[in-house]
Amino acid sequence: MAVNYVGGLGVSVVLAPVFADVPWDYWAWQDIERLYNSGVTGGCSTNPMYYCPDNSVTRAQMAVFLLKGKYGSTYTPPAVGSSTGFNDVATNYWAAAWIKQLAAEGITSGCSWSPPLYCPESTTTHAQMAIFLLKSKHGSAYTPPAVGNAVIRRQQLLRRLKLLLYHQIPLHLALTFPKQIFYLVTRTYWSGAN
Repeated sequence: MAVNYVGGLGVSVVLAPVFADVPWDYWAWQDIERLYNSGVTGGCSTNPMYYCPDNSVTRAQMAVFLLKGKYGSTYTPPAVGSSTGFNDVATNYWAAAWIKQLAAEGITSGCSWSPPLYCPESTTTHAQMAIFLLKSKHGSAYTPPAVGNAVIRRQQLLRRLKLLLYHQIPLHLALTFPKQIFYLVTRTYWSGAN
């Protein structure tokens, strides 16, 4: 609660969160409310309104999150038809159309090839989440860059260059002696001697 005084009058402003289990001082409150306001989620309960922030997300729920996040809150996937393509997802399952569409877009191939399974009630791991998000954003053909020493060295050099440019060190010096200059700049600026 915040109190503002206007013209000698006390005005109380009470911030009431959408979900009863996500108070305004919860670390992810703004992000959760943004998801709700954009229509991506309605929470886990409507009366009272709960989000259940500590619950795991199932693979079925993830299909809905991803497609609504990609196409907007009013998006509805095409009808399922005679099959979902997965032996463990019946055509009348609550998220069948969402799961089938996620697979049709190449964002998922399920949790098993033979037999074809989606595992809709399994929780989404962090690794699966990373793949889901990247393929949702960049398309089914997306392959992330290789991780290795060359990538790490480039990232380190870019960080050093940004710091040097921020402190207006001539770029030709930065490119010629990046480690030495970076050492000098960091020793000078981070030690408080600037």
